[in-house]
Amino acid sequence: MSAAIAGQTAVMLGADTNWDLRNYHLYNPFAVLKHRLSVDHNAAGVQTHINPTLDLILTYPAYTLGSPRFATRMMGAVQGLNLVLILAIIFSVAGTSRPISFKFLLFALSAAMLGMSGALTVSELGTSFGDLTTAVVVLAGLLFALIAFTEDRHVPEVHLLALAGLLVGGAAGLKLTNGIYLVGLGAATIFVSGRTWLRTGLAFGGGAVIGLLATHGWWSWYLWQETGNPVFPFFNSIFGSPLFPDIDFSDGRFFPKDWWQSLFYPFWFSWNSQTAEVSFRDFRFPIAYVLAIALLIKFAARRFAIVSTDSAPPQRRLLLFTFFLVITYILWQIMFSIQRYAIGVEVVLPAFVLVAAVVLMGRFGWGFFAAAAVLLIFSTKVPDWGRIHNEHEISLLVTQQIVAEFSPLLDDAVVVMGQPPIAYVATAFHNARSTTWLGPTLTETDRKEAFRKASGRKRVLALRREGMEEGEYIAQRLRELSLPLSDSDSGSCRDLRTTLETLVLCEIGTIMPKPAR
Repeated sequence: MSAAIAGQTAVMLGADTNWDLRNYHLYNPFAVLKHRLSVDHNAAGVQTHINPTLDLILTYPAYTLGSPRFATRMMGAVQGLNLVLILAIIFSVAGTSRPISFKFLLFALSAAMLGMSGALTVSELGTSFGDLTTAVVVLAGLLFALIAFTEDRHVPEVHLLALAGLLVGGAAGLKLTNGIYLVGLGAATIFVSGRTWLRTGLAFGGGAVIGLLATHGWWSWYLWQETGNPVFPFFNSIFGSPLFPDIDFSDGRFFPKDWWQSLFYPFWFSWNSQTAEVSFRDFRFPIAYVLAIALLIKFAARRFAIVSTDSAPPQRRLLLFTFFLVITYILWQIMFSIQRYAIGVEVVLPAFVLVAAVVLMGRFGWGFFAAAAVLLIFSTKVPDWGRIHNEHEISLLVTQQIVAEFSPLLDDAVVVMGQPPIAYVATAFHNARSTTWLGPTLTETDRKEAFRKASGRKRVLALRREGMEEGEYIAQRLRELSLPLSDSDSGSCRDLRTTLETLVLCEIGTIMPKPAR
């Protein structure tokens, strides 16, 4: 039921048209399935090299089988499974030594629903971003880690910890930014295990390695063969691939600006949107921040007796849950400070607030949670990454009529692509085997590779948006490529209309053959 409700809610929000979808979430799996990786060149920019496994499993099939509305419903349904997992996590942390009261059941359900109503969570419902989708796998791993500490055994069940590692490792492979959850949960389980920490670490770590290799191993091998960097373009200052500058590919716009922000960052970004490209507001992070500090002080006051082999498993589960959130948050702030990457934390914060409030305040904790819930309901502001709400929701991104009209023009042609995101257009022309889609070049070595791929074609076209800036961008790209062109065919442009926008396809010229020696 949660899947059906989430899928319908996603459709009501509007069909997904986010930047990443139009850039690489469709193109990357298309390039793998249609063997375009050796034909095209950086069609989606540097994001062409991001692992397409998740999009191969979900995004590309959804958009291939139906319209943007269908795809949005399908992805929303998968993401809706988070609700069930949040409920299970609450029950696990609360323990099963006493019957669940109706009041607790009602509050647990409220916390789970609040978890699915976070600002970034709602904004990603039904979208291809992957943060909310892989949160399903992360939360499943967290759940298995929690129940590994059973009430009748003080030594954690290693097969459950291995399964937890497998799941979270797999999530990290699907989207590398999920590595913070892998490290956070691994560190938390080792700490809570006490004297059995080594056994716990080996079980969790072994599962994590298998999961990571299962979802990212094949792509890392491809990247290593093609670029010399198994996580290209990330950490290129270490691997030194000649196809990318010797820098670490990252976005530094969202980090705290000073020490005060570093210490109390949730009190800034929750209202000023400092950690996102779009405006949002959500106060669950500062509420949980205060409760986490109070809970850690309470644990410290007990001298961590809760970790000993004589402690009750539900208490250890609460400690595990708390440390997972704290460690993961710290890693997120240090490595990214990008709000979308913290969705795996965002969805369970109301659950944490509920349990922590009751543990810290007793019967007054219920009232505290109710007040916090009212605040969140009325103050949360959901951002918009781009959605459509009209008849285009039920149309293909590029109609068959447009494909039939433009396919002859693409025969034996190089298409120099304008400023992203427009790589989604290439996926519609899946039968254009003699077409090379050319994105930006990143280094001199990369430019030579692009020249090699382009010089085997006959004609050069440019696909761009209207405007002088786009025209200058294409001109700069052509200068970088330095193709020997005859401009006898230049100047002819035609509108290429997609469901999302109107682009322009222009003939640039004919590639002159190399003179015979």
